[in-house]
Amino acid sequence: MKYNGLDVYDIVLGKNSIGISATSLVSLPATESSFLHFGEESPQFKFADEEKRELIGAIMIPDKLIFRKIGDTAFYVNFTKEIIRDLTSKMIKDGTAGVFTVQHSVNVEDDSVEVQEVWVKETEQDKSVAFGIDEPIGSSFMKVKINDEIIWNAIKDNGLNGFSIELDAAIAKKKELFNNIKPEKKMNITDVFSNTVSANDVDLYFNAELVKGAYLVFADEAGKPSAYSGEFTHNATKFSVENGVVTEALNIQLSTDEQIKTLADAFSTLAEKLDGFAATEEKLTADAAEFELLKEKFELAKSEFEASKEKGEGTKLSFAAQMAANAAASKEWKSQFKKK
Repeated sequence: MKYNGLDVYDIVLGKNSIGISATSLVSLPATESSFLHFGEESPQFKFADEEKRELIGAIMIPDKLIFRKIGDTAFYVNFTKEIIRDLTSKMIKDGTAGVFTVQHSVNVEDDSVEVQEVWVKETEQDKSVAFGIDEPIGSSFMKVKINDEIIWNAIKDNGLNGFSIELDAAIAKKKELFNNIKPEKKMNITDVFSNTVSANDVDLYFNAELVKGAYLVFADEAGKPSAYSGEFTHNATKFSVENGVVTEALNIQLSTDEQIKTLADAFSTLAEKLDGFAATEEKLTADAAEFELLKEKFELAKSEFEASKEKGEGTKLSFAAQMAANAAASKEWKSQFKKK
């Protein structure tokens, strides 16, 4: 069976098929050819309870053709109600209902995303209707609680808005098309991403604020969003982006001011050192002058000492002469007694 000139296949569980190995939180519309997603016309998540960080959304919808392209081969795949029920039961049984990734590239740590319910819609009174989700009977739904702060911010502000399943299954050529096929609606990238900025001659799209952690995409040749990688400057801020995620947002003006301040501080320190050198030189000059003065005082003291030394020796000689005179006088006095 063909549709729009392309073959149509039903998803089937083969003998060794794993089934759904993980559920990924993605920015819709997804572009990977090896993954399956829904809700191309509008964001898929609904807040079951925003305060509790609870989300609800469909992970599989019956009788809805999904365009796939692997290499040069393009085709459509479809989930029947029967295979949706089988895949849902298998993921619950195997425990893969609690396995999550982000953008099919980042593994989510245990308990970061907590699965609360997985079920298949059986009547029009299904709980999904109460949340404003209008999908046909046979659709599979999931309700999760987000415990990780980064993932929660990415959902609220930066573009994560849908489920995409990672599926290992077989396909079988469809024999007969159903009657409720709706004409394909061409998706406009602005239906999902509300803001845009031009960088390096490329229009980049994002939600909320352009800050670190924001998710950035550009439109590929088919008009579908593709994760952007690179660097650009916008409003005096330099952004670094890897695989669609802004990893760094550096305020260039602030950075320049900080560099100027650093140079000013370095100059101030150098000026203080030069002032210190000048003060040291002045002190050395003063010390040298004081030394010269002390030297002069020393020379004067030395001269005075030499003079006093010479004077002292003269006094000593005079004292000796006096002693000799006294001795002579004594001798003369004693000789008087001898005469008697």
